[in-house]
Amino acid sequence: MKLGITDKVYKRLDEATTPYFAKTRRKRLERTGFSIISNNCWAGSVYRYYGLPYQSPTAGLYFFAPDYIKLCGDLRRYMSLSLEPLDIVDSPHRDELVAKGQRDVPLGLLGDIEVVFLHYPSFEEAREKWERRASRINYDDVFFKFSEMNHCGETELGSFSRLRHRNKVLFTVEDRPDLGCSVRFGRRYVANGEIGNDTVAFRRYFDLTGWLNSPPEKYGGGLVVSFEAFLRFRVASGSFRGSPEGEGGTSRARPRLSAGRRCRPRGAEFRRPIPPLNDTAALLGGAVNFHPNWGDDA
Repeated sequence: MKLGITDKVYKRLDEATTPYFAKTRRKRLERTGFSIISNNCWAGSVYRYYGLPYQSPTAGLYFFAPDYIKLCGDLRRYMSLSLEPLDIVDSPHRDELVAKGQRDVPLGLLGDIEVVFLHYPSFEEAREKWERRASRINYDDVFFKFSEMNHCGETELGSFSRLRHRNKVLFTVEDRPDLGCSVRFGRRYVANGEIGNDTVAFRRYFDLTGWLNSPPEKYGGGLVVSFEAFLRFRVASGSFRGSPEGEGGTSRARPRLSAGRRCRPRGAEFRRPIPPLNDTAALLGGAVNFHPNWGDDA
């Protein structure tokens, strides 16, 4: 999504003033050792805002929605895999990437997940940063952020909502109280039925500091499935006594299903819109720097 002049100036001013205000912002945090796993560059924007080292590899890149859901459901396993280069001709999204002008953007393959390293000059640098930051993930204090973008449909929205994790937030195009952890994003950043950019106003529509001050939650992994899907899996695997495939299966205690806990991001009710900057601030113009190393500690 192409940013308007007001958003470009706002981003530039925010980045320029962050070194002066980051220390004060950090004082409002109850702890700083958390890891944010986001579907795009959003995590990097948050770490820069507070002047913190990147404790997550999800910075300067993005995932297509189905791949991000897979990552959330099995984070530890995916982070243990080696990141391999991916040629654009082998990408199932090659036509879309070319249409976006991202033909030469480095691509990586993490198992069956495609990673688009949008703000990196080479795959070698992207992999080095990915591995170093992935090693810092604090699995005892994880936050997840997902936005309705990049092939996100009802399946992905519902799957994220059912993720067995309370410290998560979902930015959506419309009000979605049925999803439990959703926050409606500003219409000015919506294009073609999806959120086009969530890194300029990354903190504008909910209480970011309050959310990060939520009690720490250890990553347990896994998505909560529907009871029907669970039954189909059990029957297909032969786990029920008396089923055609299950003569060798077990039927001990009745399995317990974890109910999906509805999550309301702390402070979501306090949507504090920030007035747009006056266009006269464009006198400060210039290109916006999205360099992925900003705020890193190495």
